[in-house]
Amino acid sequence: MISFIHIGKCGGTTINTLLGSQLKNYKHYHLEKTYINDEKYIIWLRNPISRFVSAYNQSFYGVNINKNMIEKFDLEHCLIPVRMLNSLNKNYIFSENYDKTY
Repeated sequence: MISFIHIGKCGGTTINTLLGSQLKNYKHYHLEKTYINDEKYIIWLRNPISRFVSAYNQSFYGVNINKNMIEKFDLEHCLIPVRMLNSLNKNYIFSENYDKTY
């Protein structure tokens, strides 16, 4: 078993797609804290400064998006679709304090 540990803002969606299409015995970990000892893991890392800038831009885009456009988004066209779609029922993408920082 080969497993990929997905670290946010490091190209993980692309890597997961490639590995998932090429490997038969493959598992994808994202936001999980428990791993199996006898698996082999792949971790893709990125320069911490560019990762920070990317995360900031993603958050900024999410907080400042026109909410009238959210229903038209899908996984191919939106940086953070789940948070945006969930925000239709509340006033904030992340939290009131977090969103106000942007």
